[in-house]
Amino acid sequence: MNQIQNIAARTILDSRGDWTVETELTLTDGSRAKASVPTGKSRGRREDMVTPAAAAEETIKTTIAPKIIGRDVSKQRELDETMIALDGTSEKSRLGANAILAVSIAASRAAAAARRLPLWQHLNELYLEQTGTGAAAGPPRLLI
Repeated sequence: MNQIQNIAARTILDSRGDWTVETELTLTDGSRAKASVPTGKSRGRREDMVTPAAAAEETIKTTIAPKIIGRDVSKQRELDETMIALDGTSEKSRLGANAILAVSIAASRAAAAARRLPLWQHLNELYLEQTGTGAAAGPPRLLI
């Protein structure tokens, strides 16, 4: 089991020059990964809510990190469900979709790095495992 040892969050400028949040996860084996989530420009009625980058950074540090540090990074669904439950809203308005997504993507990348796999292969194996089409279906294959 490879546990999340540390979560760092910071505000950065994205490629458009807008402030966004970046998350870096460090695992107990030393693997690390980063993810940044730019704020979307569209504001459709079905779109999840994003928070300002500084607020997302603070949310990751004070609310999300204490709940997932020490957890097994290979359990992506559990990590995501924990953050969704912690938010408690259908549109992610309490924590912000950008904060949740930055942590989720960084966790996926860190888990792949720990397994020494390309991200696509790690995600494909998670998909096969969750749909029950894993080993019995033969070698992993990209299903997207």
